[in-house]
Amino acid sequence: MGKIKNHGIPESAKDMMKHFGKDAFKLNAHEKKFIQEQGFDTEYLFVETKEQRAAQRGWCSHCRKWTTLPVYTPERLAHKEKVKCPKCGCQLIVEHAWRMSKYIFDESLVYLYRPSVLNPEIVTARAVSVVRNWKGYGSTPTRMQPDVRVDSFYVYTPGEGGKMLKPINNSRIYWAEDAVEYSGYSVYEMARMPSRRDSAYTNSYMGRGGIRDEITVAVDFEGAFEAAKDSPLRYGMREYWTSAYAEDYFLRYWHWAARYSSVEKLVKIGLADLVARKLNGEGGRAINWRGKDLASILRGRLTKADKDFILHNDISMTALTIWQLLDCKIPIEEAAEKARTWDWYGNLFRWSRIKKRVSIEKAYRYINKRSDRTTDMYDDYLEECEKLGYDLTDKAVLFPRDLRTAHAHTMAQIKYKEKRELEDEYKAKRRPAMKRKYEWAAMGLLVVVPERVSDLIAEGEKQHNCVGGYMERVAKGLTDVVFIRSEADPEKSYITMEIHDGKIIQARTKDNGPLDKLGEKFVKAFRRAKLEKKKARQKVRVAV
Repeated sequence: MGKIKNHGIPESAKDMMKHFGKDAFKLNAHEKKFIQEQGFDTEYLFVETKEQRAAQRGWCSHCRKWTTLPVYTPERLAHKEKVKCPKCGCQLIVEHAWRMSKYIFDESLVYLYRPSVLNPEIVTARAVSVVRNWKGYGSTPTRMQPDVRVDSFYVYTPGEGGKMLKPINNSRIYWAEDAVEYSGYSVYEMARMPSRRDSAYTNSYMGRGGIRDEITVAVDFEGAFEAAKDSPLRYGMREYWTSAYAEDYFLRYWHWAARYSSVEKLVKIGLADLVARKLNGEGGRAINWRGKDLASILRGRLTKADKDFILHNDISMTALTIWQLLDCKIPIEEAAEKARTWDWYGNLFRWSRIKKRVSIEKAYRYINKRSDRTTDMYDDYLEECEKLGYDLTDKAVLFPRDLRTAHAHTMAQIKYKEKRELEDEYKAKRRPAMKRKYEWAAMGLLVVVPERVSDLIAEGEKQHNCVGGYMERVAKGLTDVVFIRSEADPEKSYITMEIHDGKIIQARTKDNGPLDKLGEKFVKAFRRAKLEKKKARQKVRVAV
């Protein structure tokens, strides 16, 4: 599929409208018939007079014909009763003209499709707003004609992509038209990407002219297939339509198929479902959508047996990824079998990481040689070796005899390394600043700044509190923790105090107990001397 000559992707409203021709705002016979037959979820049997009710006669809004119920039954055709039209078979709600509500209002958003008038390989679509406001037609419903307005336009050019023209400010078309009367601006504006318009009509508490919030969304799928029958965009439509993902009415599907010729090639070999999954957010990276030939699209060459298997079986993106991880050296059928096992399906991302350090075949043999080895353990072990700078070309490192013990060793090394880095950061920056801010003595007590951040662990064990968990926060400067000790015995834990943003957050004795009288008196004095005094100086400087 190449680019369509002379008619690239439209960049302006004027270019867009060329694809619709002079009938851009008109409906053809097929479109009128579709709207009449499938445009609304609710239809009515209007009964104009009591005589008509007695004769069991009314006017069907669906087939727009007068009809009489085939079997006369007294008390039939009650107001709001549900009946079936004998002519078209549609389920109807009976409306008595003399009892009708002021607001019988129906609104529908209908998606219609046509080939471009410039080139049949280019597909177009329109979202059309159809309003039936029965107010004022209670005695003569047959005279009511739907208000039809084109809400938005779509153009899909193979080899390029899709474009959309929608009402300004993403509003409903009739609101946009009303705004233009006062502003003088254009009714439509170009959109960044084709999308459904349903939300503009459903996310509001008011419909046009009435209080009903429900609208019908009707999609002419038959017209979509007819519009695309001469276009490369037809490939995959049937599979996409019958899948669980066709909720975009082909609006996004055509945009994707128009951008990437890979869609057509994937559909032809039996991988249409992968396109649907991609548009549903389950794509993964197994497909190179920009690829020009099948080998580059699938990142590997299929054998004749592979192609035959794909044509007759459902292939998941997981199976394709496994096939690629194994350098496309195994049959697709074998990859599909592996994709059904948890060892592969559940650890797919781990196998992709393992492959960066060792071949999948060797890793798989190594892991499955002993029952105490697992994929996740081996992946974690290799990552830790890399962090520690171990030589992964050394077989003794790459394939340790006892993986569990080797993994425990690397974990311990990582923790030690992280702890050292935390201590270095604390000693270089945090402790000197904390000593200047908080060291103070009075009443036979003194404030001690921890020499090492790991001292918080020992303090937590002695005081039976959770201060040991504050190590990283203290080292990073997110909070400060100091100890209050006796001058006579500075090694013995007494009070643990946390300070943040110039305020004492907490000060506790053993078992998170309250302060005794001496401790409470000292903490108050410390606050006045080291914290409030600093704030007072700052206020004086500001005043000066």
